[in-house]
Amino acid sequence: MGKFTILLSFILVFSIIAITKLHAQKTDTLFHTNGNVLTGEVKKFSQGLLYFKMDGMGTIKVENEEIKSLISNKFLRILTKHNEVYYGDIDSSSNWGELKIGLLDQRDLIRVTDITEIFPINNTFWLRLDGKVDLSLDYSSATKMFRVNGSGQVNYRKEKWYWKFKYNNLDTWQELDSLEYTSKSDIELSNEYFISPRWRLIGTVGRGSNTALGLQSRWLSAITFKNYIMQTNRTFLDYVMGLSANIERGIDNTTYNTNYEVVLGGNFSVFKYKSPEISIDFYANVIPNLKTKGRWRFDSGLDARVEVFADFYIFGKVYFQYDSMPVDVNAQTKDYNFSTGFGYSFN
Repeated sequence: MGKFTILLSFILVFSIIAITKLHAQKTDTLFHTNGNVLTGEVKKFSQGLLYFKMDGMGTIKVENEEIKSLISNKFLRILTKHNEVYYGDIDSSSNWGELKIGLLDQRDLIRVTDITEIFPINNTFWLRLDGKVDLSLDYSSATKMFRVNGSGQVNYRKEKWYWKFKYNNLDTWQELDSLEYTSKSDIELSNEYFISPRWRLIGTVGRGSNTALGLQSRWLSAITFKNYIMQTNRTFLDYVMGLSANIERGIDNTTYNTNYEVVLGGNFSVFKYKSPEISIDFYANVIPNLKTKGRWRFDSGLDARVEVFADFYIFGKVYFQYDSMPVDVNAQTKDYNFSTGFGYSFN
């Protein structure tokens, strides 16, 4: 399967999801602080925004301060900033800005501003999916360089499981004395298990390549733990730690390595939902090698997004990778790139 075929597959999946979700039954009720009562469907609540699907209007985004009350008969998983987790539906409260959460007569009263996440545990496969797709093209006549960057992500959520498939590819052509071609790609499938509001167990398999670092392919598997240090409606901060094993092949197709590594890293996300909506995600991982003395890798990146109109955004991405001992001894030890483009998210 070609690299761009994978990207087109994301677009096809999103189209199928969109058609399916148009026929979803909308039986939830939102009581807005301005007095409006809206009927629709709770899609999710994340980073201080309620995503509420309505017939004829699409999905609207409502800030947590604008929610007077809410009713939903769906089975939901609800997290709060006090590291509490609830399962059940939502009933309206007579108190401004408070909700009754739970099952049957066993309900707790919590404030909307204390909620950090709401995710419906849907029974329909397609309704559990969301994701995004990005594309950027740029050309510089001064350097005679042409770049194509395509990426996508599809997420699938169940009660305690969170599957994530990510794809990213960057191709560069530059005409110097001859036409030079470099490529970086990553395909990753991870499964995150919800242990508690703060802890997750993550299993990951994937394949990466980076010709600038002399890497033809790296097949990997990893087991990591994630701990959330901070979870609010504006900010997420966590650290990860675990072990990884991989098999590498150099671009000369003759060099092979088998590695065992420690994974230490962290992720930071900040979100601003006042117009325009802005989100910034940063990650950094230090990966010491347990088999080759003195070898270690560093992988980091930043992804900033500004919404242009509903679900469409412009983005800027930066990544930096370092390998103290590349699998190809003639390769450079570091690689970095900056790209901008347009993207679409599907919630």
